[in-house]
Amino acid sequence: MNFRLKRIVFSTILFAASAVHTSSYAQATREEIFDNIAVTGGVYYAYPAPGVQTKAPKGYEPFYISHFGRHGSRWLISDEEYIRVMEVFEKAHQAGKLTPLGEDVRKRLAIVWADAEGRGGDLSPVGVDQQRGIAERMYQAFPEVFKGAPEMSACATLVIRCVLSMDAFCERLKEFNPQLKIERESSNKYMPYLNFHTQEAMKFTSHKGPWYEEFRKFEKSHVRPERLMNSLFSDKEFVHKRV
Repeated sequence: MNFRLKRIVFSTILFAASAVHTSSYAQATREEIFDNIAVTGGVYYAYPAPGVQTKAPKGYEPFYISHFGRHGSRWLISDEEYIRVMEVFEKAHQAGKLTPLGEDVRKRLAIVWADAEGRGGDLSPVGVDQQRGIAERMYQAFPEVFKGAPEMSACATLVIRCVLSMDAFCERLKEFNPQLKIERESSNKYMPYLNFHTQEAMKFTSHKGPWYEEFRKFEKSHVRPERLMNSLFSDKEFVHKRV
């Protein structure tokens, strides 16, 4: 490998990663949740920009960056995710089974849908800003790598939100240095490493995986939806049959 070549690989991947907290972090997790309720959104919590950047170790000079990242924040994965919820509220509304709060939520869902319709799975404006922010922090933290006109390779999966994430990232870099030579590709050729799955992995993550039964037990013993349902719907029988 020619280490003088300043080549950067940018990749976007399809699947989300989730953070796992063990019981040793229970107290810290509780405090974090009460400090910012938005973190309960799980994979739908927008990526927070880090406040502290890691510098290169003393005595070392950056010369190469390989970045493998996920697409930016998206709309829900499909329009059906919105429609399913709205249909429940619409049927409850027609049957007179919504509480005042439920009626208010129904109206707010309609406002959301007016903007979200047709955008299922799309990269959101927030997602574009996230990618631009990552690129900007990278450029500012390691300017040595981007001097002159370095050759760079950017690859994405075939999913549009991934391609647009790659594009937002690359364009931000070029705003800092228009001389950057970035070859951008989205091709089946790169799927084996950008979005690789083994049969073993797919079986493990399915409902037939060894973890699923324990998950169901945990869910049954810990999830208590009654308060939320009672705040939205005025008829328990409707909830039992239709929600």
